[in-house]
Amino acid sequence: MDDLAAQEHDPAQLIDHLKLALTRPGARYGVLTEGLRDAIERGVLGPGDFLPAERELSEKLGLSRVTIRSAFKPLLSDGQLVQKRGLGTYVPRNRPRSIEKSLAFLNGFSEDIRNRGMEPSSKLVFKGVVLPQPDVAMALGVSFDTLVSCFRRIRYADNAIMAYELAYFPTSIINADNVSEGDSLYELLQAGGFRPVKAQQSLRAVNCTSELAGYLGVKEGDAVLDIERRSFDQEGAAMEFTRSYYRGDRYVFATEMRAE
Repeated sequence: MDDLAAQEHDPAQLIDHLKLALTRPGARYGVLTEGLRDAIERGVLGPGDFLPAERELSEKLGLSRVTIRSAFKPLLSDGQLVQKRGLGTYVPRNRPRSIEKSLAFLNGFSEDIRNRGMEPSSKLVFKGVVLPQPDVAMALGVSFDTLVSCFRRIRYADNAIMAYELAYFPTSIINADNVSEGDSLYELLQAGGFRPVKAQQSLRAVNCTSELAGYLGVKEGDAVLDIERRSFDQEGAAMEFTRSYYRGDRYVFATEMRAE
């Protein structure tokens, strides 16, 4: 089906959704961007749906057309919206989707993506056996002069960039010289009988450097999720240290909380 073939949707519902979003504090263009993103995620705007024209949005939302255009820019940049001259702005059918990752399960990236009906892939930026930096040596519990396997990869879901990852392992668990492009490191761990049984993970928001932005396909200074993970075997020995930078617009981390 043509990507431009519009589906039926209720423009009034979209306007009501955006008016509600605009009651939140913050710069108007930024709040509108998030309101539009939420409308796409919730299906208020579906694949193939066209947005009202800038003039109509401006009149009905009480915003300038400059504000409307500024709100569109991040969504156009990350593929959530497409503009065609003479046709307008619409939601593409093949737009990159956000992935929700539960923090309750210890899975690898490839397993997470396949569980959501998508196809994982990786681009190997670097692999090798290296001397560890101090933080890596401490995380793995090895001396500074002990060689470890290092992998730097760009991670994809259905060919959309999701994350840039740096992963380190003792060479006794995974030897980088024996790993090929496209291999799942967690599947290699499992095949070798080294499947981790627990992990410690920390998350924080950071701003992209120019190098990191190039790997992730975002702008320098954009916020991303910086996630560190240490995984352990049944005896409590560290077997993996990973630092991953996830695109915040495409990956959502969720957990379940209960009252004591």
